Amino acid sequence: MRQRSTVRLTYTGVAALAVLLCAGAAWAQNGPSVQGTITEKESGALLPGAEVSLRDTPHRTLSGSDGRYRLDGVAAGDYTLDVNYVGFEDFEASVTVAAGETVSLAIELDARYEFAEEIVVQAVRFGQSKALNEQKQAINIKTVLSEEQIQSFPDLNTAEVLQRVSGVAIQRDNGEGRFVSMRGTPSAMTNITINGQQVAYSNSANRMVELDVISAAQLTGIEVTKVLTPDMDADSVGGAVNLKTRSAFDQPDGVTNFTLGFGDNSIADGTHSRSAFNYSTVGGANDNLGFSIGVNFARTAAERHNNEHKWGSEDTVGGVEIPYALTNTEAQFSANDRDRYGANARLEVRINDNHKLDFAVVQNYREDDQDRQITRIRWDKGKYISPTEVEGLRLVKSLHDRLEEQEITAYSVSGEHRLGQSVLDFSLSTSSAFTKKPEGQLKPEFQARGFDLNVTDIGGKAPGWDSTRQDIHNSGIFEFDAVDEKFENTTSTIDTAKVDLTRPMQWGSDTGEFKLGVKVRALQKDRADLRSKWKWKGDNLFLDQFEAGGTNLTEGGYNLGQQYNRSGFRSFFYGNQGPNGFVEEVRNDVNLGEPYNAEEDITSAYAMTTQQYGKLTMLFGLRGEFNDLDYSAANLVVNDDDVLRNTQESVSRSYDFVYPNLQFRYAVSDETLVRAAFTRSMARPNFWDSMPFSYTHTDDEEIIRGNPHLDPALANNLDFLVERFFDNVGIISGGVFFKSIDDFNFITATTQRGGEFDGFDVEQPVNGGNADLMGFEVAWQQHWDSGFGIYANFTYTDVMSIDLGEQTDRDDINVLPEQRETMGNLALIYEKNRILTRLALNTSGRWLSEVGDEAGSDEWNDSAMYLDYSFTYLFDSGLELFLQANNLTEEVVYLYRGIASRASQYDITGRTFNAGMRWSF
Repeated sequence: MRQRSTVRLTYTGVAALAVLLCAGAAWAQNGPSVQGTITEKESGALLPGAEVSLRDTPHRTLSGSDGRYRLDGVAAGDYTLDVNYVGFEDFEASVTVAAGETVSLAIELDARYEFAEEIVVQAVRFGQSKALNEQKQAINIKTVLSEEQIQSFPDLNTAEVLQRVSGVAIQRDNGEGRFVSMRGTPSAMTNITINGQQVAYSNSANRMVELDVISAAQLTGIEVTKVLTPDMDADSVGGAVNLKTRSAFDQPDGVTNFTLGFGDNSIADGTHSRSAFNYSTVGGANDNLGFSIGVNFARTAAERHNNEHKWGSEDTVGGVEIPYALTNTEAQFSANDRDRYGANARLEVRINDNHKLDFAVVQNYREDDQDRQITRIRWDKGKYISPTEVEGLRLVKSLHDRLEEQEITAYSVSGEHRLGQSVLDFSLSTSSAFTKKPEGQLKPEFQARGFDLNVTDIGGKAPGWDSTRQDIHNSGIFEFDAVDEKFENTTSTIDTAKVDLTRPMQWGSDTGEFKLGVKVRALQKDRADLRSKWKWKGDNLFLDQFEAGGTNLTEGGYNLGQQYNRSGFRSFFYGNQGPNGFVEEVRNDVNLGEPYNAEEDITSAYAMTTQQYGKLTMLFGLRGEFNDLDYSAANLVVNDDDVLRNTQESVSRSYDFVYPNLQFRYAVSDETLVRAAFTRSMARPNFWDSMPFSYTHTDDEEIIRGNPHLDPALANNLDFLVERFFDNVGIISGGVFFKSIDDFNFITATTQRGGEFDGFDVEQPVNGGNADLMGFEVAWQQHWDSGFGIYANFTYTDVMSIDLGEQTDRDDINVLPEQRETMGNLALIYEKNRILTRLALNTSGRWLSEVGDEAGSDEWNDSAMYLDYSFTYLFDSGLELFLQANNLTEEVVYLYRGIASRASQYDITGRTFNAGMRWSF
């Protein structure tokens, strides 16, 4: 299929380019025009998205990303040119157009008086005004974050930046943001791009992008699109996030800045550090070449003190059933040293006023070195005297020792060409990603039996234990059981080609445009993990032979006793393999059963028109996406002793959908907008769920299957929003949204009927679910002359109805996975003279993380509230000193089963403090 993908990618792209070039040439009739560049008066910075119009005529346009504007087909005569931009004084000028001539007019806009004299604060307001102006001028509903706003919060990675946006929630890993979800939908329903190009997936099973790999220091802006337009990929039920890197033409005078900082975590050993360097310049004979480069590094030394619990039905020795008894407890101490490296470079060529090219590369790499010490209590291996008293149970001391590497890279070549009144855009891009554990993950286990323990605080968030007679930390009684060794290797590549053509066109309106385009996206994803279990054939091994010395009392109140010497055990393991030492038992369920290959070709085409009728702007369009899929995986049948069958299964299939799009934007006044939209979108199933794999264990009488015939979830979306923009760079908005989602997939537990494995338990993802989701969101961002300001938003979501279909007996679920009923932000701001400071609160409601067989076994992630602080002092020289603090209230991550008093997981990650300098030359 890869050959077919390459051929399709090439021929479709070439054919589309040829067709559009011909069309553009045919439309290349060009009359008199008014054109020029719009800049900020003080700095000369370009102003994209400025609204430019000739008064009392249908001629209207927006300045492009390079600040250039152009009004074509203007009849000879005298006109008044109007320009407006959020946060800047309105501009007007008299223009005389002669027959057959082009009028060039460079425009400089003045910042509004409220902050024009606050030189150090002006740069911050300027960035925010550009972001709000882009948001205001967009036909669709979106939120835009500027570089200055990204830097104003104490956020290390991209996921943490996004939590500040209304309707966005994040999942955390070891205290750091990782995945994002939007408007009550799962993370896999949010699409991520870099500079408009699709990002490859580094994880092994799903369609979520790990945003903790991408440093916030690399970004100059973020677009969070909540309502798609037809020229965007349709796979964004929740929304789409576009990460933007630096363009040299954003600041033609050039940029050179350097950041250096250090920090600490309240419960961890080791020092945090971060550094970044950015440089951009504009040169060439006519200032037509732009070059920018950026590099960044961040190291975090984090710890997670955690306990995890499993519950199940057990009987006491007296025959009394305990419906939810503790069956397994793990107390963990995890130390993670994470290094992040990022680099980006961009070369932009303005060949002339009509043609430009853009070459860009973005690379992000992360290493995560983990030392996780675990004490595990196997309550279910003992005898239950009562729910809180168990005799004769088993204790396990284990270690997770691994180095994980992840990388996300994106390369792109794009261009914009003006052909008369038409504009032709093209782009070619490739993105690759991987997750690897090249040195192998080692998990040795030492066990001891016959312990009598009592459960303490069984209804609390962190149930504990005490021993009635034995010393559970005597390492000399823990005997070696086995080593689990795993090598992970997941790779992904996405190649994309697209062509767009835009042409001014009026259909009975004041002004408008018609846009069409084609796009081809070819994806390949592979997973090939290796896993083995190693047994010891020599003299007995005990844990005290591998002690690191000292004890560790976690913040959660558990004494884990002696720690492993991780490097010592690793050396011993690799140095003593053989018939009289460690002997390998291959894990066929992983090595044979889990590798897969996914290839997807997605061809799309769209047409859309945007027309303005006085104060009303209307968009109508259609997008079609045509999907060709090839998946392959193993059909594996095993018993306790052997592999009974191992065949490779391949499935090819296709499906096509059309996505209508209708949007309205009404300007009640220059400051107040009303928006409404009806759109359709989709979400493809996760990769592993879609594979034709089957794992059958004949002794356990169970089958786990994928489902290559899963259809994507389809959503019909209604949105309504009112926005009011303030002169002094601010906004207040409120709106409602509704999503009717059909055919979302979920895991079912059924019984095999008929065939070779009749009566076996079967676990398999299926379609059939549908849900109606509604919500509302409000946002308020404003600054006052006193220097005080506020940044606040709140989102509420509710599932009005949900039906999982005939595939499950569960009819008591009333939420979607990952859906937060509430989420919000409140930041109190002071920005005046040389001081920039904000105290920021982020909150999110509880959410369903795992659907169980019944309500009592559903896993919930409890509500959370994080308090962060940042302070910056600015000097005239361009030097900034900053202080940042995260999680000041030491919020914990708490998960529970069914009810809040049945703990599943309790994580403590502590407070984090960072201080440093940023110097702009």
